[in-house]
Amino acid sequence: MGQNKENAAELEELRKQIGVLRAQNFSLEKDKALVGAQVDHLREENAKMQGRIASLERTLKRPKLSPEDLTGSLRNALEKMQEGLVLPGGGVGYSVGQFDLEIKAHLSVNGNHNLLVELPYLGEAVAAENLSLIKLSLRATPKGLESLILVPQLIGIGREEATKKLGDLGLKAGIQERPSPSAVGLVIDQKPEAYTEVPPDSTVVLVVAIPEKLRVPDLLNMDKDVALKVLTNSGFAIGRIDAVPAEAKPNTVVGQTPVPNTEAERGSKVDLTISATR
Repeated sequence: MGQNKENAAELEELRKQIGVLRAQNFSLEKDKALVGAQVDHLREENAKMQGRIASLERTLKRPKLSPEDLTGSLRNALEKMQEGLVLPGGGVGYSVGQFDLEIKAHLSVNGNHNLLVELPYLGEAVAAENLSLIKLSLRATPKGLESLILVPQLIGIGREEATKKLGDLGLKAGIQERPSPSAVGLVIDQKPEAYTEVPPDSTVVLVVAIPEKLRVPDLLNMDKDVALKVLTNSGFAIGRIDAVPAEAKPNTVVGQTPVPNTEAERGSKVDLTISATR
């Protein structure tokens, strides 16, 4: 009988301990749920912060222009477009009549209360509601008509004379040199060509002849008369001819200056040394 009472008391004590453990376990589950909720909240906050950091980094990368810089860039673009309409050699001129442009950008004000235009960088996706639409319309203002000057024929005259003619007409001379068999300093080409109409103060390029460089022929061991023909046909002049005793057949070329296969100016003299007549 006493044994049964002890067992019942022990069982009751075990039940109480189980109840306590269940209560503790419930409390732990509750704490775990709270911690999990806090972890999720922190993750959300971290994601928002990461997004904010990315947004700020993109903002820092965006090109920021003042209105003056923006209009300057557009002016440069217009000038490039205008250059593309210029016809070579003068003639009828054209101009850009109107240039319409719409730019989507973010407008901001810096610490000095100056307006800034922030443009999205390449590849950036920006919500339309975060951008402002800037509309620009540029129109050309007609200039007064200026009288055109007829370019004269300058080919065949000297460089100095051609330059003076252009100056007297209110034009400038640009000089280019080109090897040519023509006389040194002679105008052999011009750009634009003669009788083209150009605005005042335009530049006319004069292509001026300079000496050609030719390869000196090899005249050694040739008969004198044959060598002289080869020399003149090659564009050179006959220089001194000296006769010296030599083993070769009389009137054979045994020396020359400049030496064979070197370069010299067209028309320059080549001296020969021939074997003397015995």
